[in-house]
Amino acid sequence: MPSWRASSNCKRNSSLSKRGVFIVIVFAPLLSACSDEPAVQGKPAKTPQSSSGLDRQWLEIHSSIKPAQWVLDWRHPKERSASDEEMQRVQKHLTAAHSIYRESERMIANRAVQLEQMLAKLNVQESAANILEDISSVAGEIGQTEGFGAVSQHYYILRSGKYDREAALALLKQRYGTRTVKSTGD
Repeated sequence: MPSWRASSNCKRNSSLSKRGVFIVIVFAPLLSACSDEPAVQGKPAKTPQSSSGLDRQWLEIHSSIKPAQWVLDWRHPKERSASDEEMQRVQKHLTAAHSIYRESERMIANRAVQLEQMLAKLNVQESAANILEDISSVAGEIGQTEGFGAVSQHYYILRSGKYDREAALALLKQRYGTRTVKSTGD
């Protein structure tokens, strides 16, 4: 191909691509405005919070709400002092669960609230605070391999299988409680 044709094609392609960019820039906003779908944005919009911030379904990683407060008041915000007896009781169980299950207190609090919600759908009314206490009490070993979420899921399955609270906790304690080491005869 002669060099003058290649040069001519490059100029033509360059002007076409400039026109193409122009068309996209001018018409893309107009065309997207016709869609039934919401516009895609870089970051999701934040939902407004109440002054306490307790109206969400999940305690986020950078939340100023303490996990013990979340467990107690996720549904109905209430101001509590650090000396509040219920807060201290829940904090004690969060600390114990954290050391046993090696999950953050925030995640444990979220799992307890989530389990309360799941059980409510089965018409089983248990508070997240009591769930936290119960699930924390079944494990017998610090740092066991199963996490709080896995044990909670097992509890949910047992409760949905029509086991009452005491029977489900007894089965969990059998499964996750202190294990005895058998002697090998050495």
